[in-house]
Amino acid sequence: MEPRFFTLSAEILVEILAHLQLRDIISCKLTCTHSSLLQYIIQGFLASVHDPMIPGASIAERSKALRCLENAWQDLDVRKWTARITRGTAWPWLNYTVHDDYLLAIRGDSDNPAQPPGYSYIDLRPSPLFTDLRWRRVDVTWHGQYCVFAFAADENDLAVVVTCAHGEDILRAEVHCLSFISGDPHPLAQDPNLVLDFPGPSSPHHLHLQITGNYIFISCNGSPDDERQVDVLFLVDWKQGKVTSLRESPPSAMTFAVGFMRISESLLAFVHTEENAIFLFKFLEEPARLKLVRMLGLPPLCDGGRLNFAQCPSEQNPTFTRKYRASSRAGPRFPFRYNPADGVACFVLGVGLEEIPDASMTIAIVVHRHVLAALAAAAADAAASTPAPAAADAGANNEQMVPWDSWGPSATRCLEVPYWRRCSGPVGQRWGILSHDELVLRDFNPHRVRQTAAQLARAGTTELRHENGNRTHVVTAPTLLTAGLCFRGDVMTHLPYVETRAVCAPRWESVLTDGERLFGVYFKEDDADTHKVDVDVYVMCPPS
Repeated sequence: MEPRFFTLSAEILVEILAHLQLRDIISCKLTCTHSSLLQYIIQGFLASVHDPMIPGASIAERSKALRCLENAWQDLDVRKWTARITRGTAWPWLNYTVHDDYLLAIRGDSDNPAQPPGYSYIDLRPSPLFTDLRWRRVDVTWHGQYCVFAFAADENDLAVVVTCAHGEDILRAEVHCLSFISGDPHPLAQDPNLVLDFPGPSSPHHLHLQITGNYIFISCNGSPDDERQVDVLFLVDWKQGKVTSLRESPPSAMTFAVGFMRISESLLAFVHTEENAIFLFKFLEEPARLKLVRMLGLPPLCDGGRLNFAQCPSEQNPTFTRKYRASSRAGPRFPFRYNPADGVACFVLGVGLEEIPDASMTIAIVVHRHVLAALAAAAADAAASTPAPAAADAGANNEQMVPWDSWGPSATRCLEVPYWRRCSGPVGQRWGILSHDELVLRDFNPHRVRQTAAQLARAGTTELRHENGNRTHVVTAPTLLTAGLCFRGDVMTHLPYVETRAVCAPRWESVLTDGERLFGVYFKEDDADTHKVDVDVYVMCPPS
């Protein structure tokens, strides 16, 4: 008779595994060999993927596909692309991204009336081998000087476009809620065209969007050099057409930098440039508001040091609890997806000295999302156990600040990124960036770090050299950013990772990935001096 433990649902088994140490999970995998379901659940847990177990593929097929996908990233041969997408027109305001198995070319603001803003997309699902690919173009109504886009294609067939027009003392923004597929007004939006007024001389270039289910978060930050600037965060219920102002700072120095990141369904992270810290806020729906739960100090800056900018590259609309919308679109190739909740967050910071313009550097701070969620939860637990009068004390906020040395060195990895604009955000626990003529893939999954370290130990070497020319090694030594240029003291960080380097075509301008494909984007000129874009596509585990 099968033990009752194996009759539990996959969701309950995953929840149980989430509370175990890694060595206990591996022990369970080695001993419970008679349950293929449990073996697959453990395999998916260690790979940080989520499988809702929708009927279709067998357990053996799912396990084989996941194993193939994981191995393919290490064996990626950038000399052999699967397909090349050509005929893309390029201009300076074109941005390529990947979202929900769509390749997107986003057209922002333009001075050319013949090139209205909008986006073009290719559905990557119907043709896994990328034959007969066709761009579909969507133009948007434009009455402003700047356009920002956000998408939730699979969840709600939603494209959100914010167009801005700048006045003397106000920034007026129009929020357009469209069907992603057609570009028509979204049928579920009561008012698909909303108007927002941002007070003060806010800049449209400091506008950022994130979609969370029925809500759109819109942040706008003023110029750091303008004392009249105001930072504003709006929450838009796009179905009901309801707008709520979550936060409006008084006119003061620059506070939150451009962009923010969703850490979980209810947790948002902002970078505060004046405080040199990451602020964690909990989003509460009823009534809609943000509650500050913890401040995490960043590496202390030297005298005269400042954060010039902060970006939070991440996937569009990360779905922590994946919902499947009934549609006529072909299903995904794999039954699983990398789970954002187990993934890494990346904060790209520009650090410099006020009096020396050229004394600057760009760093990326990489940390697991669950670490930030745990720090926020610990603060919430501490607040719950604190008597109300004490919690309301004026110094309570100071107690929420966690110094960098108390959390950062062991939980993060600080890396210099000279070409940060040429890379997308991480997917799951893997982050690919361009470095000179190499593609550098960094994998922060602790299980793969241990697995690769054991493989290297058995081979008696510190680096694996693959037949395709790739080189793989494990980085456990700390990264050192020396004191003096921008930082008050040496910044040493210890989060281990597996690094694979592949020599790539130097013509690549940027690299994109969605977990099962890699895209190398490069620009060229034809005989008529027209700028064109080609995209090299690499499919992991291509179907035979």
